[in-house]
Amino acid sequence: MDIRWKNSPENGKKGMLYALLAALVPAVVMLGFYPYFAKHRGDVGSMASVTDTAVSRDEDGYEISSEDTGYIYDSGYVLYEDLQKKKDSTLTESDIFLPGKDLASMDEVAGNACYSALKNVLINMENSYSNLSANVDYLAMDTTTGQVVSNVAEHRDVLKNYVDETKRTESQMTELASLYSGWICLDYSDTGDVTVSGSAGVSTKSFYREFQDLAHAGRFDRMINDFLEYEDVQEISVQYPVNMRVLYGFNTLSADAAWDTYVTMYNSYSSGIFPMLYALLLAGVAVAAVLFMRRETYAFHNHWLFHLPLEVSFAGLCMCISLYEGMLDMMISYLEGSWSNIDMLTGGTINFLCWVLVFGAWFVSASCIVPVGSLGPVAYVKKYSLIYRFFPFIKRQGKRFAAYVTDVDLTENMSRSIWKIVLVNGAVVAILCTMWFGGIFGVVIYSIFLFLWLRRYFTGIRKDYQAVLGWVRGMAAGDLNQALSRDVGIFEPLHEELSHIQQGFRQAVAEEVKSQKMKTELITNVSHDLKTPLTAIITYVDLLGQDNLTEEERKSYVDILARKSQRLKVLIEDLFEISKATTNNVTMNFNQVDIVNLLKQVRFEMEDKLNASGLDFRWSLPEEKVILTLDSQKTYRVFSNLLTNIVKYALPRSRVYIDLKCMDGGQVVVTMKNISAAELNFDPREITERFVRGDLSRNTEGSGLGLAIASSFVELQGGTLDIEIDGDLFKAIVVFQQKNP
Repeated sequence: MDIRWKNSPENGKKGMLYALLAALVPAVVMLGFYPYFAKHRGDVGSMASVTDTAVSRDEDGYEISSEDTGYIYDSGYVLYEDLQKKKDSTLTESDIFLPGKDLASMDEVAGNACYSALKNVLINMENSYSNLSANVDYLAMDTTTGQVVSNVAEHRDVLKNYVDETKRTESQMTELASLYSGWICLDYSDTGDVTVSGSAGVSTKSFYREFQDLAHAGRFDRMINDFLEYEDVQEISVQYPVNMRVLYGFNTLSADAAWDTYVTMYNSYSSGIFPMLYALLLAGVAVAAVLFMRRETYAFHNHWLFHLPLEVSFAGLCMCISLYEGMLDMMISYLEGSWSNIDMLTGGTINFLCWVLVFGAWFVSASCIVPVGSLGPVAYVKKYSLIYRFFPFIKRQGKRFAAYVTDVDLTENMSRSIWKIVLVNGAVVAILCTMWFGGIFGVVIYSIFLFLWLRRYFTGIRKDYQAVLGWVRGMAAGDLNQALSRDVGIFEPLHEELSHIQQGFRQAVAEEVKSQKMKTELITNVSHDLKTPLTAIITYVDLLGQDNLTEEERKSYVDILARKSQRLKVLIEDLFEISKATTNNVTMNFNQVDIVNLLKQVRFEMEDKLNASGLDFRWSLPEEKVILTLDSQKTYRVFSNLLTNIVKYALPRSRVYIDLKCMDGGQVVVTMKNISAAELNFDPREITERFVRGDLSRNTEGSGLGLAIASSFVELQGGTLDIEIDGDLFKAIVVFQQKNP
């Protein structure tokens, strides 16, 4: 159904007036029924005299409770003791209550036991006396001496004149009635018998019966003998209070009786038509809300007050229903006059305004629910529910909080993780404890939720464990390339460590494969490099054995044999050197070496070879000395091998640049650059490996060990040898630290 909203100010004012009437009318109706409620509540007394009371009412007056009767009985002994000590301050407790017992004549143990028992009983009675004197006025008189003890100062004469029979008048009884809601006067005869000599506002029948029961049961005697039960002392009897008259005035009545009276009155009101009237008025207001919301002329739809969220509207309806007891209590307090400090007009106004607020809140809340009929439940919830609107956020934050609480890092101290779970569980238990009996249902729901959550949580842990276990078993089977990409929860630290182990295994296997490959290449290269000169030697030895050789041919063959033998010797020496270098079995003789002078020495000793190469060597060396801690022989071999490598592989008639520089930080850098005759189609990181040659076809002489030996010797001295390639430009860079340990 399409509804056209009317934005007219007239309609808006008219609509708000009707809304106000929807709250005012039921409030007036409810207030109008107040006299009827008061008339038909039943005869249960007045609330004005029920606040903080001590007795309940029967046909003769307020009934003194059994507890207060016991307090009055005990107070008689305490007051009697006070009067006797006032008469004679030298008297002791045993003199007063055990006059026939000479404790001094008893043996020490029995005497002490009797005295201790008497003291304990009197302490208990003084506690009862304190409970009574806090709520009750009293005055006790010794009828033989006229001495009195009392807790009253302002009205003492009124009580004293009544207790003194010679001064008692009718006007005093009237004055007592004006001072106290109830009072009673007890007479203790010279034989200890107790009678009620006067009372008003209290029921004496039940009180006197209970009082005599306590006296006949020997309450004081029994209490003392209970203390002496395990002592070797015969039962003793106690002196009862005598020749004393006590008046007790009850200012207020006890809370138990007040509550009983209030409950009776509450039940009287609630059993009448009040609940039905309250329900009918709420139903009427709800019907008015439906009718008004369906009339477009009232313009309710444009006001924010009638577009409250679903949760607020529902809370408003629940609040109005739950206010039943509070509103009933307010009405009872007003009708029974317990608002003594507020006049009737002000009290009635307060009641009226409270009813207007209740019915107004009910009208607004019901009006906000009405659109569910036109929109449908699903559309209404989507449009008006705060929970639905914020559910994604709540769900997301809930997951984050759950992840935070359940996050367990096995590499850290577990106390933090345990405390998080304990605090959350403690908060839930504390909330459940505030629900009293309803908390039992909360515990059941919480336990079910906890079981389901823990089952899901431990199932996830089991899946994570199975994933890690399967991954580890794969590694154990030799699959080192298998990856575990998913998060495995609490096993994630273990996953990271195992990943490092997997990577280490993978590198170790790769190194082993590389080592095996190098061993194969080593055997192949050594066989080839040894076989070539050895074959030549064998061939020329056979030729030398021929008889028809000329002297010139014989000399030529001997030269060739000498050259091949020398090459074989160099190859064997290189193999020996590289073997010692790679196994760190080289003896290093460090001393102070001028590396500039060392380079000049290498240049001088290789001058013939360098000149014969046809290469143009450009040297750039500093004039000053550069002193390093090096092994001069090994360093000489490094530069010799590098220059030999240049002579072998450099482009003929090209330039070769050799320079030495001292860098910041104490580094000394020697750089050798040349243009290669052959294409540089190898990995510069592999050229320093054993038996790797720049001439991949191996047409040139050499073992492929020169750069490997140079690299090993440099590293043994704490330096580095790097090879860089840029097109056909070959660059060897040797770096030494000027301050070597």
